[in-house]
Amino acid sequence: GYCTHDVLIEVVTAFQDESTVSFIQQHYASLTGEKERLKYPLLRTLAGIKTEAAYAVLKKLLLQQPPGGGTPTGLATAIVSSGKLSRVFFPEALEQKNSEAMDDVWTIVANNLADSGWLQLQELVPYKEVLRAQAAARFETHRSTRSNAAWAPYSTIYLLGKFNDAPSHALLQQMLKSHELNVVREVVEVLLKNGQAVDAKTIEKVAADRYYRLGFYSFLKEEGKLALFPTKYATQQSLTESELFIYASDDEEPSKITFIGERTG
Repeated sequence: GYCTHDVLIEVVTAFQDESTVSFIQQHYASLTGEKERLKYPLLRTLAGIKTEAAYAVLKKLLLQQPPGGGTPTGLATAIVSSGKLSRVFFPEALEQKNSEAMDDVWTIVANNLADSGWLQLQELVPYKEVLRAQAAARFETHRSTRSNAAWAPYSTIYLLGKFNDAPSHALLQQMLKSHELNVVREVVEVLLKNGQAVDAKTIEKVAADRYYRLGFYSFLKEEGKLALFPTKYATQQSLTESELFIYASDDEEPSKITFIGERTG
């Protein structure tokens, strides 16, 4: 959650002061033992200073002197918000052994850069096998522990979708076994967009969910694949139920929506 570190980082980065870069560079190595975990907040502070000098230091520290403890909470978001500056980490970030948490950070950043056109997909081709292996390992942890810990599902799914090849599609098919319906929905849409088959039971499971039904219907309509949408959920009543459920869920998820009748003009 939001803590004192977050407040301090916001205040310091608001000044965009280059002296902060020098201070972090000088004191970073002194954080050892129990203080090792404090390195990540310093790195996130650097990521919030949107200058080439700050990102040169950030790259050096992250890739050559990565923290030996702590978690990179908020680091991916901070790096992504720098836009094109985040390009500086690649391909080196994919060429070395990182912690699982940092692998997730680089997956998020790489996917964002690819979306923005600042990192060409062919530049990731030499690292596809590594990225797929990381994704497979992360998903297995997610599946076996029924936890979202230690993986970045959406960026992982989207990056595999961008590869658009048989091994990536095979892994995405495995991800349809996730216990999280939000993960399943994203995988279904990526596979269908890539022209891959998805079994009818999985499609029905997504369509049956009141929260996802309307968005999934709109996706299939936009993709010209509306014939895949289960007819029993394609009624005006069913789609309106989904719309009302989404609207009502802004405050608290409703336990029941009752249909009281129809009106005609």
